[in-house]
Amino acid sequence: MNKQEITSKIKEITETGAVCGVDVYVCLKGEEQGFYIEKMISMNSLKDRIRSIALEIINTQYLQDEVYCDILDVIDNKKAVYVLEQSDEYKPFALLNDDSMDEVFNFDEKDIGNVLGFLFKINLNSKKLFIYQQAYVGSRLQAKNNLRIIQKDNVFEIVDKEMLKIDKRGELLILDNTILVRNVKVLQDFFGFQVFVRNQAQSVISKLEELD
Repeated sequence: MNKQEITSKIKEITETGAVCGVDVYVCLKGEEQGFYIEKMISMNSLKDRIRSIALEIINTQYLQDEVYCDILDVIDNKKAVYVLEQSDEYKPFALLNDDSMDEVFNFDEKDIGNVLGFLFKINLNSKKLFIYQQAYVGSRLQAKNNLRIIQKDNVFEIVDKEMLKIDKRGELLILDNTILVRNVKVLQDFFGFQVFVRNQAQSVISKLEELD
């Protein structure tokens, strides 16, 4: 898809005047560079806040004056959004189009140490997109490393459980089989993109050698 087609599909979900649905998933580290997801059961107030953050991410990081280009055309532009079409050779987010997403387990506190990132699903009826936010060191606030307090009715008390922090950024946006990439390093380090590129290059070399 080109930029016009992509932005048109996004706006069919986010700019119709209707309130989008929102679900939050946690990506957990699997074997090697794989991952699996669990659903974060959320109160309506949290969903409303995440919907607001997700729409802001879409509008400011994907629908402004960004330059869309092919994932293999590396350019020196902070506004670059790289476009990657998933294929049989490389489809890291194939499970997002799988009906089994409706049957995933609920995220539990015991899995917090295994968090890879967050997925925000934004949908309008059957149309949907996902924003992926990588979890870094600062995304997990561990109780053992900090004394964290909150105020309740003018009285401060200790928060003795680990917490997760969600920021206003989206390294990836997944729309059908298309991945929009704001941070290529995330694909390389966590989703096997570097291995895919290396294999593709080796395949080209092998074909050239066969022609000699």
